[in-house]
Amino acid sequence: YGAIFLLFGIALDGFNISGMNLVIEIAPEDKRPIYTALQTNITSIGLFFPILGGLILTWVGSYTLIYLLTIGLLLVGFLLSFKLKEKA
Repeated sequence: YGAIFLLFGIALDGFNISGMNLVIEIAPEDKRPIYTALQTNITSIGLFFPILGGLILTWVGSYTLIYLLTIGLLLVGFLLSFKLKEKA
């Protein structure tokens, strides 16, 4: 399992770096500190979702709801990504 967690950590760090680079690229220069602070704080909220998932699993007793909720949230994120505009 160690190799899987190592690869996951590398991928997650790459995702975080690319996300921060995107924020820096699209933020107006005078508001970059605010944008990066918001991105960091909003990302930190994700630390509580495993706890929430565990509570939902304890309450429901089935992984099915967890998977359906995850698929639904991924679909929402995917659909919202189409609203992003490309810079010329």
